[in-house]
Amino acid sequence: MNLKFWEGRDPAEVGYPPAPTTRTATDERRNMVIDYDVPVIMRDGVKIYVDVYRPRADVEYPSILAWTAYGKNSQYVGHAGGQDIVGLSEYTAFEAPDPVWWTGRGYAVVIADPRGAFNSEGERTFLTEQEARDMYDTVEWIARQPWSNGRVGMSGVSYLAWSQWWAASLNPPHLAAINPWEGTPFLYHNVAVHDGIPTDFFPVLVRYRWQYSRSRRVEDLVGMLGDHPLFDEYWASKIPRFEDITVPIFAAASWSDHGLHTWGALEAWARASSKDKYLFIHGRKKWKTFYDLAWMQELFFDRYLRGKDNDVKHWPRVLYEVRDRNYIGSFYEADDWPIPSTDYMALYLRPDGSLSREPGAREGEVRYDPLGEVVSFTYKFEEDARVVGYMKLRLWIEVEGADDADLFVAIEKLDRAGGIVEFPWNNYFDNGPVTRGWLRVSCGEVDEAESRPYKPVHKCRSQRKLRPGEVVPVDVAIWPSGTLFRRGEALRLIIAGHDTHRPDPDIETAVMREAIRPDVWLLRIHESPPFYRHTRTVNRGHHILYMGGRRDSHLLAPVTGRAPRP
Repeated sequence: MNLKFWEGRDPAEVGYPPAPTTRTATDERRNMVIDYDVPVIMRDGVKIYVDVYRPRADVEYPSILAWTAYGKNSQYVGHAGGQDIVGLSEYTAFEAPDPVWWTGRGYAVVIADPRGAFNSEGERTFLTEQEARDMYDTVEWIARQPWSNGRVGMSGVSYLAWSQWWAASLNPPHLAAINPWEGTPFLYHNVAVHDGIPTDFFPVLVRYRWQYSRSRRVEDLVGMLGDHPLFDEYWASKIPRFEDITVPIFAAASWSDHGLHTWGALEAWARASSKDKYLFIHGRKKWKTFYDLAWMQELFFDRYLRGKDNDVKHWPRVLYEVRDRNYIGSFYEADDWPIPSTDYMALYLRPDGSLSREPGAREGEVRYDPLGEVVSFTYKFEEDARVVGYMKLRLWIEVEGADDADLFVAIEKLDRAGGIVEFPWNNYFDNGPVTRGWLRVSCGEVDEAESRPYKPVHKCRSQRKLRPGEVVPVDVAIWPSGTLFRRGEALRLIIAGHDTHRPDPDIETAVMREAIRPDVWLLRIHESPPFYRHTRTVNRGHHILYMGGRRDSHLLAPVTGRAPRP
């Protein structure tokens, strides 16, 4: 398949460090040696550059590789996205392990600029077989170094996690463990579009944050989306072969990254063939949690990179948080994901705005303007319930004045007084819903092989437009979440034709002001909204939702069964 490339941007234009000059520095205060701009030769002769941070001790030690799209010389911000990430050293690259923390514990940290990125040679492509081979070669290069004990791990957030799934699928001999922290390997379904609806975040990500290349040859993902708007072999080639992954895994996902990593991070862990694999799911913000829980990562790597007999052998396969409200929740153990013994409760939509455990006997309807109105349906819990897992919304819909429809769905929690309980979301903000879902109705064909009764997966390989007066059933996939609903509290289902939740304007302004700080190089590439919108909608006319009688419009909600140990 022919790839499109665009010119990208020379990193020197934004003050990125100049052409590589291999040099070694010693930070005596941190007891650390740094080898800057070390060339690593790939199997086809292309040269990429890495920075190596290692303890001063003259012994062999394990290594952690961070494979970043954002520049090995990028800088972190201690309050990025409203997250107080305190104590990070000035050597910490964006979303990468802190070299000072890890070298202090006897690990080397290697941070790489991939092929074509920044000063590395070659064409810059993303999440490809070529990139996986380059990671393979880099892992094996690390293992051959005189300071290496021959065991290499990988760690990092977002792209630094996506890349780990790819590297592990090729099974480099010296890759001993991976720690993908909230990274979806499903570029099309989780990032470029949300079940047929294009995201505004995708062009921002690839045109600004991934544009830097000294070679000026950057895979044009935006152009490729224009040529390949539906899921096809091009987008399938971006998904690694999970069944080939056998390396030990400690993965993380969160309930606060709906619209980016949550779905894919959970799916990748579930599909991987590894015998030793652990999953941590939290309801907080990903960057802060990644650094706060470095001690858990250390235990994991100590076991698989040092061979220590430690507490990891007693870890549950799944440790997940059930949120009560903002930053308040309890953790539980489970043997697998989705949580075994989950009961799926059907809540039927009623024209009066309620959700009922019983289907309505008579057919009714609710009509709304998709561009201006929001409709809602509410269910009050009669006993405490932990709602953990995937939700599905079955709707019977007709469209007046159009041949397609974009559906935007959200789940909210209401307290006993009817007030909205807000949660962290989009990694930046604290005023979000429990979870969200999306669907372009013309892309609603379900992949029967991949789907489950509670988890519809849409093919998005073709579009079927609606005929005038046609009423069709559609299944909206609502992203996984974990929330406690106490007796007397309520679940509210929101349906609209546009994004239903927006950041608090004052917080949004503060984040944007922080994102263009002139003294921090990395955030010059963040000159765009850091949250996820969908402004390219097909909606017009009116939507009519049918319910009751032979129209079984309902929400399927997962309620955990037998109580696991908190």
